[in-house]
Amino acid sequence: MSLFSRSAKAIASRIGGAAEALHLAERKAKAERWVVARRRLLSEVAIWYHADYAAPGLAQSARMPNVDLERGHKVVHALEALGLLWERDVRKGAPISLQALLKAHSYEYLESVTEAEKLAPIFGLEPQDVHVDVLLKSQRRAAGGTLQASRWAHARRGRRAFNLGGGFHHAEPERGAGFCVYNDIAASILSLRASGFREPCAIVDLDFHQGNGNSIAFAEDATVLTYSLHGAVWSHLEAVADVSITLPTGTLDEAYLTELRRTLPPLLRAHRPQLIYYVAGTDVLATDALGDFSLSQQGVFERDKFVLELADALEASTVITLAGGYSQDSWRSAARMVYWALTGSNNPLPQNDDDIRQAFGHIASGLDPYELQFEDDEAFQITEADLMGELEGVPTANRILGYYSVHGVELAFERYGFLDALRKRGFRDLRFQVDPRNPDRQRISIYGSVDHKMYHLLMELLVSRRSVDFFAVGADEPLDMLSIEWLLLQDPTRNFTESRPRLPGQEYPGLGLVRELMEMLYQACIRIKLDGIILHPSRFHIAAVAAGQGVFLDPAIEGRFRALSEALDSSDLSSVSSLIERQMVVRRDGRVFAWEAEDFVVPVSTRLRDYLGSASYRDAQRAAKDQALADGIFRRGPKGAERASRHQPPS
Repeated sequence: MSLFSRSAKAIASRIGGAAEALHLAERKAKAERWVVARRRLLSEVAIWYHADYAAPGLAQSARMPNVDLERGHKVVHALEALGLLWERDVRKGAPISLQALLKAHSYEYLESVTEAEKLAPIFGLEPQDVHVDVLLKSQRRAAGGTLQASRWAHARRGRRAFNLGGGFHHAEPERGAGFCVYNDIAASILSLRASGFREPCAIVDLDFHQGNGNSIAFAEDATVLTYSLHGAVWSHLEAVADVSITLPTGTLDEAYLTELRRTLPPLLRAHRPQLIYYVAGTDVLATDALGDFSLSQQGVFERDKFVLELADALEASTVITLAGGYSQDSWRSAARMVYWALTGSNNPLPQNDDDIRQAFGHIASGLDPYELQFEDDEAFQITEADLMGELEGVPTANRILGYYSVHGVELAFERYGFLDALRKRGFRDLRFQVDPRNPDRQRISIYGSVDHKMYHLLMELLVSRRSVDFFAVGADEPLDMLSIEWLLLQDPTRNFTESRPRLPGQEYPGLGLVRELMEMLYQACIRIKLDGIILHPSRFHIAAVAAGQGVFLDPAIEGRFRALSEALDSSDLSSVSSLIERQMVVRRDGRVFAWEAEDFVVPVSTRLRDYLGSASYRDAQRAAKDQALADGIFRRGPKGAERASRHQPPS
């Protein structure tokens, strides 16, 4: 097994925050799932999502109860929290063009929906509650995701493209309805047709509500099969290649899946589509507010898996849209489908009891800037307020990052639950030492005692604000970053174990609170408008553990890091890092690989995220990785002989 799979074991468990509770076998399985996901994301699976998909105002719709505007975001975040997905993996895409929309709708219709009176009925809103620009921007962005996913999926057979939105199957050529303004699937198919794509297509619509917009759009086109298994009929129009099946109220898993398995396979085998659009509505769940089927989460998963495996058997590419879903369980079903597509695991999506990014965001919004900057003249200490406040005015010598007072820092650590986590680890008496006087190395230390006698250093954090030259094309201003100059998190009261062995440089085991601290600093960047967090991993394992949250700023360095991770073979992260530490990793030409600390960033601002997710960054990273693997990376054997990686035969 490559180092990627071994180091992933540590990455996944640390990010998940439950490494101590996992048995070695489960940790190995998590590592293997991580490796599969990373490989599939290189060429087999792609994901589209943009924050614009969540259109403010829809929650007011009386016809759209329990709408979860953050459904796509929750899917992305759940997979990020598991270490399977990185920010740069999610493709944002551009809004669909007017030219593409005109292939599915008339100009008169597109002009009409720019008026609040015409748009309001589509969403069940009163005209005075309609924000035309916001709603149309949301629909155009999601429709653009479907079009770009279609182009990507069409480029090579067998691909799966997920658009965590879209599926606007009620939009007819001259009429919008059911929260659907633009028919993204029709516009995508017709755009591909205009580019020369002539192969058969199929639309498999498993939303609770019939996909009337698609059957009408392709009523006379025999090359597009429209299949709909639903509980609510929206149209009785007959189409040349349409199969519409209505199931009764209260349909359960077994009856639903039996009908799907009986009817869909022969239709697809006869039609032989090269591209399948799967409208994966989750309003079939028993908990849905607008559907009256009674499917379970497991039933929906079996449905999704069946459709995607059937597409694989036909060697067809698949574009998946989320369509309807009006329950708190909707996002979980969608997340489980993507999780399976990435990892191949049939198990439910692992639970993350603390949705830390969302939870910390809520905490940050409730922190009072006045409290975060309140100064106690008798003490030099950092509070939560200092760490999470918003930068105002000129930085002073008694403010951490030019914003947080000593009181604010301590408040922040308390409110975010960091101190409570230390108390749960047995430290009942906690003391802060905060020194902001040196702007290049502002210090925050936490000491704890279990017996009120001996105090142990638990955390030591040195931070500063740092300006970094930004070499992205077109960048005219340097990055303003929160720099971690030094970080120590340790528990001197515990011993190393087989499941948590000593890593190079460690004197005591860690606290297991890296993720919580990094999220606090992430929220601090948002508050004081910094571009992100920057650090210099002094050892390989530090970069490996942080790899789920950020990357090296230089794509060439990121590529070589990935090559090193993939090439080596070791039993765990500890021994791999030790090999590098003991200069036992060499290149083909005999040079010893020496680890060097480089700029590693966790992006926060849009411009830094966009750069790290850009094609230019990905291409440069991939080229550097391929070159490093071609040059050869080896580990020395116990007697000095070299043992090759699985990617490079020994010369």
